[in-house]
Amino acid sequence: MAQGKFVEEDDQWSDPAKGLGRVTLVCLIAAALGLLGLLMFMGKAIDTIEGPQHANAVSKLIANHPADSRLATSFPFSPSYYLKDCPCQSQKDAQLSIPAGSSSIELSASDLFNQQTYFQGRFLNKTAYSETDQGGKQICEKSLTYLLDDDFGFTFHLNAISLAAALAEKDSRAFFIVDSEWDRGTWSDHFLKMPDPGCAPPPPSEMAGCPRSTRHWIVTSSILSAHFSKEFMESFGDNEDLDQVIPEPVPGLIPSSRKSIYQMARSTFFRLFILSEANDQLIRKTKQEIIKSAVWGPSSDLRLPPFISVHIRKGDRHPHDPAHTYDYVPINYYIDSINSTWTRLRDEDPALPESPNVYLASDTPLALEQMRALTPASWKFFHLSEAGGQVIDMAFLGGGWPKPDGSVTLSSTDSEKPLATICTVSSNMCQFGALQLGWEEAFEKSKWINLDLPLSAGWMGVEVPAANTGDSNPNGHGHGSAHHSH
Repeated sequence: MAQGKFVEEDDQWSDPAKGLGRVTLVCLIAAALGLLGLLMFMGKAIDTIEGPQHANAVSKLIANHPADSRLATSFPFSPSYYLKDCPCQSQKDAQLSIPAGSSSIELSASDLFNQQTYFQGRFLNKTAYSETDQGGKQICEKSLTYLLDDDFGFTFHLNAISLAAALAEKDSRAFFIVDSEWDRGTWSDHFLKMPDPGCAPPPPSEMAGCPRSTRHWIVTSSILSAHFSKEFMESFGDNEDLDQVIPEPVPGLIPSSRKSIYQMARSTFFRLFILSEANDQLIRKTKQEIIKSAVWGPSSDLRLPPFISVHIRKGDRHPHDPAHTYDYVPINYYIDSINSTWTRLRDEDPALPESPNVYLASDTPLALEQMRALTPASWKFFHLSEAGGQVIDMAFLGGGWPKPDGSVTLSSTDSEKPLATICTVSSNMCQFGALQLGWEEAFEKSKWINLDLPLSAGWMGVEVPAANTGDSNPNGHGHGSAHHSH
């Protein structure tokens, strides 16, 4: 299938198919009805992470939409606002047939190889794009903006950003993040700023959620599934490689068919997720707290004793395992895995303590109570208080955060890592843990242990909400909450 292109003629997305299919028509009607319930938020300027604040923060008319579409008068809009841009994207892509020789704007096929079709489409737009912002700075030729929201959790957004930023890099787009309505502060509260892309972000009125060939593309949680779908896998995955089922010593799945996608996300991990000094300091303090408490026994040379990490996700996310669709992975699964994992590790290193040291991360304090009630007293657990911070849990769970030198360590001064990480892949925090560990450690050395269908479910990058909605999938997967974000 050939690629699409920009043509400055008409203000609509052109579908060359002979007619709207029944499914497409239903989706368009549903999208139109959805306009009646959209909630708009008063917005602030785009946070370019380091670039200057964009002066055109308030939009009076949304370009690339019908002329009478004046529902939104401020930016950022609600994540679901962009559903109107992507009605049944998969059906449109399936029907799309563009004459040979067409190409998306400035798209280099030699750079994308077999990824051309992912950015296909004809975006016919009579609106003249802005060349400079109000401060006179040149606006980026192409961009991808990610909208942070309060509907989904911290790690959901990090996983989504890891893929969105990688797509921006693939298509030579400047990448921006909108954090104005995020209830976790600003991006720079948590991470270092990115280098200035050298150009200004586009006016919000010139952004569109679909098609992917649009000059200024915006991605939100509500339309994530329109882009990170089967088509994404076919375009960027290793389709000739089969996932490897590993029955023992640790049952698991090596996601070989997604290795190139993993590497895309891992590249973003190193570029964007370097912690701020404040967060780095919190991790160092937590390490000292563990050492002083001697909960895992005495330490030598101010280093943590050996430990494994466990993440127990409750809240509003349920397992993929159909046996527990409306429940949670039983606590005894975790206990059995801790026991077998520590036994295996001691077989490899007899110097390890006889009983396991466990860093326990969970969105409920009941998890620690259950663990202590059902395990021998010799098992030693450390659980961060609720006010401690998720960034700290993520450091101890997955082995740390990236450093400017390309390493991944617990903090800027500490290099300890868990000997293994036990979690459920239906959790975005578990997905991110695999990214932190690295391919070899996580999969080839089986240090990432998934308890949710371990032989058939594996790393996917992000747990995506249901298509064309801001809601959870019917079976309980895919929805997170900023207040229940493990």
